[in-house]
Amino acid sequence: MGITYTAKGRDILINGGHAGYQNDVWRTWAKSQFSANSMTTPLSAETLPVTKLNRQVVKVNAEFFEFSDVPGSGISRTRGYLVLKDPDLIVSLDRATSKTAQQFQTLWHMPSDQKATVYSRTTAIAAKAGDTSRTILFQVPFRQALPAGAILIKQAQTNPIQGWHYPNIFTRNSAPTLMFARSGYSDSILSFVAPVKATGSVTYKGRWSGTTYVIDLVVAGVKTSVGITSGGALFRAA
Repeated sequence: MGITYTAKGRDILINGGHAGYQNDVWRTWAKSQFSANSMTTPLSAETLPVTKLNRQVVKVNAEFFEFSDVPGSGISRTRGYLVLKDPDLIVSLDRATSKTAQQFQTLWHMPSDQKATVYSRTTAIAAKAGDTSRTILFQVPFRQALPAGAILIKQAQTNPIQGWHYPNIFTRNSAPTLMFARSGYSDSILSFVAPVKATGSVTYKGRWSGTTYVIDLVVAGVKTSVGITSGGALFRAA
């Protein structure tokens, strides 16, 4: 379910890295879903599920993939990715249902040289001081309101372990992890990851077109639109 991402000549989304071969809590974390860019369910025991590729559409300027699995007992999880080119943009739709109340946490791990700041219930920005680029991460309400604490930053935490990166097995660096959080019996987390120039911005507006939800965006001056069908498929509309 996880993804890593490079754009603008640098790492945008990373995973926790390789913590070495010793049997300790750091290796357990680095091998787990919690060190990946994925939607996690921390209240359920991790089952290392088999992931199924449901569908895919690959075009010149946009690629869509949808996966599903069963991350815990009584839990179903589906993730759709849409990766755009010109503008650079990742759209992720995480959906899950559970027979018992859960915490649903979509995690976005950023390089250790980045500082992440939450600006609102929808938006956070990660950047390295003096760099020519930054990453704008935001979530758009889709079939579910954004609760208080919908965006949290986890960094250099040890209980539970979160917010670290191993560039090699001998080095562990503090690194920001952005968490888009929900709780209950289901979730619908629509995330956007936009690497832009240091002065770049992103604006968006959502609208319904029949049974399709369309998000019209301007990413660093480039207009584009993303659609979500009633069945949860993501596509580039413009």
